[in-house]
Amino acid sequence: MYFSGLQLTHFRNYETIVLRFGPGIVCYNGNNGEGKTNLLEAIHYLAMTRGFSGKTEKYALKEDEDFFIVEGLWHDDADRKTRIQVSYLPKKGKKVLVDNKPLARMSAHIGRIPLITVLPNDTQLIYGSPSVRRKFLDAFISQYDPEYLQNLIVYEKALDQRNALLSHFATRGQFDPIQI
Repeated sequence: MYFSGLQLTHFRNYETIVLRFGPGIVCYNGNNGEGKTNLLEAIHYLAMTRGFSGKTEKYALKEDEDFFIVEGLWHDDADRKTRIQVSYLPKKGKKVLVDNKPLARMSAHIGRIPLITVLPNDTQLIYGSPSVRRKFLDAFISQYDPEYLQNLIVYEKALDQRNALLSHFATRGQFDPIQI
């Protein structure tokens, strides 16, 4: 499995760049600040429909530009080709196309291109709280088990609703766990 091409338009520090790759290990080097990490984040967008920085798409937009586009051509183990495009317009939001067809749900794409990202600040996986490790493992498992991902989405939504309800009662001074 590999990407044979990557094209960026108005993404991070790139005005436009077109790269071609072959199968096997690819090394990309350069000086500090030249955009090596930005290329990795672009690949993360293609695999996970979002950047690895956790920030919104507006931060991936090149300064003074109105949109960005990240495109890639993915070859799977059977050498089937899949064209993926992630575009962002601030007023319209993010759109992901797979073989020129829009995704109904972003989560439907997770796992199509397996990707694990470990960054320098991920030392929290070792030294941080168990919740950091759970989140990392959830992301890993979700790529191989679509049902796990759907259950995780439902669970996190229920947890957010529960926390909002508890916060609502706590701020009003009416918290009574027996009534809940």
